[in-house]
Amino acid sequence: MKYRKLIRLAIVPILVATFIATTATLSLASISINPRLYGSDRYETSIAIANQFSNQRVSNVVLASGNDFPDALSASVLAHELSAPILLVDRNTQTSKAALDYIQAHLPPQGTVYITGGTSVIGSDFDSVLSSQGYQIKRLGGADLYDTNELIVNELNSTSDTVYIASGQNFPDALAISSFASQTNSPILLTQTNSLPKGAQEYLTNNKPKNIYIAGGTAVVSGSVENEIKSISPNSKITRFAGQTRFDTASLAYSQLAANPKTIYIASGLNYPDALSGTILAALNGDPILLIDPSTPLVPDSIAMYLSQLYKNGATPNVTALGGSVVVPDEVINNVVNLLNGQSQSPLFNITTVDSRLNFGGLPVNLLPNKNYWFNINTYKYNYPYSSFHSTVGYNLYYYMLNLDNQVSVHNRALALHGGITINNCVYFQAEALRRIGFNISNSMANTIQFSNLLTKLGFKKDTNIGNLKPGDIVFTKGYSHTYTFMGWVNPGNYDYAYIVDNQSRSFGGQVYHVRSTTGDPGQNTDGMAFFMYY
Repeated sequence: MKYRKLIRLAIVPILVATFIATTATLSLASISINPRLYGSDRYETSIAIANQFSNQRVSNVVLASGNDFPDALSASVLAHELSAPILLVDRNTQTSKAALDYIQAHLPPQGTVYITGGTSVIGSDFDSVLSSQGYQIKRLGGADLYDTNELIVNELNSTSDTVYIASGQNFPDALAISSFASQTNSPILLTQTNSLPKGAQEYLTNNKPKNIYIAGGTAVVSGSVENEIKSISPNSKITRFAGQTRFDTASLAYSQLAANPKTIYIASGLNYPDALSGTILAALNGDPILLIDPSTPLVPDSIAMYLSQLYKNGATPNVTALGGSVVVPDEVINNVVNLLNGQSQSPLFNITTVDSRLNFGGLPVNLLPNKNYWFNINTYKYNYPYSSFHSTVGYNLYYYMLNLDNQVSVHNRALALHGGITINNCVYFQAEALRRIGFNISNSMANTIQFSNLLTKLGFKKDTNIGNLKPGDIVFTKGYSHTYTFMGWVNPGNYDYAYIVDNQSRSFGGQVYHVRSTTGDPGQNTDGMAFFMYY
């Protein structure tokens, strides 16, 4: 698996004692954990960060989309130059109350609101509503993200001899360098993979920067683009931060540009909003925004090496998490502190209990020795668009079974229909789930072959091509040994491990929603997929 997913497992006392014993003799640095900056969602988190930046009056505010990263990526340098917070907003004012309330409380009349992006991402009602309240509005939105980037760069009064180049087609690399670019008021020029946009060409031609940093490997900013940059500005020193993963690329930037940070800001590397909002804080001292994978307590290896080097260099930065515990788990924060103290990371989530509502017939829950099945259950429940499903049936089944209460209810009902027997309940489980979304299936349906035949009569189609499998489809394993509902791929594009729901939660750490190998795992006594059915 590309990123190992971790279930919150119960840690037996001897493991905890062993971990403490092996780390207690190390010399600890003075590392302070600042209060987490978060809200109920990305918009509320941006408000929390804005309040931390300044709870007094401000002269300017920068609005960026909380739904569309390309235009938002350009906002950080502008916000730093203006000493303005970045407020994330939805597409219209009706669903952006938190940002509007902040503006009314902190921006005096005639203050300026900078809107980064066109009206397709931040609606025109922001202009009319805010101007009617006496604010000056400056919208920086072009025909596409590169035009918007050009408008924002031209708005800067930059005298920096440094420029950063990053992909406009993905966010991690731009976020990794955003605080460094902002702190020195150096423009971030967004580029296509194989073509340098006209605005970026013109900026380089007119300014001939002394230093150019390229964030990302040749898969995101190609060699041909780098050669084009060299031809436009031949005397510039070009440095490329390029790693195997987004975390590797980020760590290279941290190592060169943040050798002695005052504060380490931690944010999810799997989404952009919290890291973007936090750039205004990190830019104050040129501190790094540490990108992490929230599905595991472990800090990515390359970033862990950066933190360990800080410890060796005697650095003692504070630590601040951007976002709630789902996007930055407490265990990740603890491991960041461990590394800054010269200690090892702990590979386990903290002790949690299995949902007490699940009925296992009095039998114990089995822990998972195979780490391929460990993951953070709170992180990977994805809201797929309707186009991701074969039909409304798949859509309804997926979203019904995504709900924890429904998982518990279907699980316990299947056990009851089977007379309290905990094994061979898979058809009871799947049939009950289909009944919940409107199918008329007998409560006595219990055989996988008969269940498959019934689905055919009900209009379901059969397919054996795993590449066609979509959320909400019903999978049957080899020899009709099992059936489950497919909920998504652990690593999209790789068909090895899937998120599923079925009756086997007792064998998977007490989680109805869990990871399963699609090829089968003798260690878990599971068979591989034979075919799937969809409506």
